[in-house]
Amino acid sequence: MYTTLDYSVDANGICWIRMIRPKQGNALVVPTGFDEMGEAFRQASEDPDAKVVIWCAEGKHFCAGGDIADMKRRLEEKIYISDQAVRDAGRTAKSIRLCKKPTIAMIQGACVGAGASMALACDFRVMADVAYLMTGFIQVACPGDTGGLLTLYQAVGLPKTLEYVMLGDKISAEECHRVGLAYKVTTLEDLREVTLKLATRLANGPRLAYAYQKQVLWDIITQPRYGNYLEAECNSMVTCGYSEDYTEAVHAFLEKRKPEFKGK
Repeated sequence: MYTTLDYSVDANGICWIRMIRPKQGNALVVPTGFDEMGEAFRQASEDPDAKVVIWCAEGKHFCAGGDIADMKRRLEEKIYISDQAVRDAGRTAKSIRLCKKPTIAMIQGACVGAGASMALACDFRVMADVAYLMTGFIQVACPGDTGGLLTLYQAVGLPKTLEYVMLGDKISAEECHRVGLAYKVTTLEDLREVTLKLATRLANGPRLAYAYQKQVLWDIITQPRYGNYLEAECNSMVTCGYSEDYTEAVHAFLEKRKPEFKGK
């Protein structure tokens, strides 16, 4: 089904979306790479077997962003950046943000350009201490796409966003953690273990509530009016109040045991 990534769900309900272009630094080719990434996250969102998503990559680097060699080829053929391509890239990032399952980017190396933008669209980022983010667009004389400017602004505010996008320097894993762009930083050797610990915690949590939390936050980000937020908050709380998970959580708390959530 996919040519640039592998999609699988293990026995614990962890969905693995693994990029498989290590020789190219897992760079994204237009349009295939973006189309497949968006489709994989949409598939995970609706997959009844998937409880949480880990986006990872083979090889040394997580994602080098857009494939520069492909960009060069397209320029030589006088194929320029199109409105459709930029919109499609934006829709890919939106598919990640709107995934109903918790999403984690497991970043082992370079995470650049569109790769960084889409990693920032995930709910969590776990980074190896040798990894880094870099907006990268300014290096190819572009302002940035894939929702990266907005995501950075929401996360770190205007001054830091301007610093990161206008200077285009590497943002070390340590700094990512300090400013809130990374959930955890660990050694390369422990990266998978630390990521799986977080994924397991989320997989065993109240997944219906997670989905509504993400939707409410998306609504307030895209429709920044407090009345809309309160309405969305009300709807999601009422719906989850009828859920089996809510009943289980209340009973487990009172019975002093660990809840067993079903995502219903």
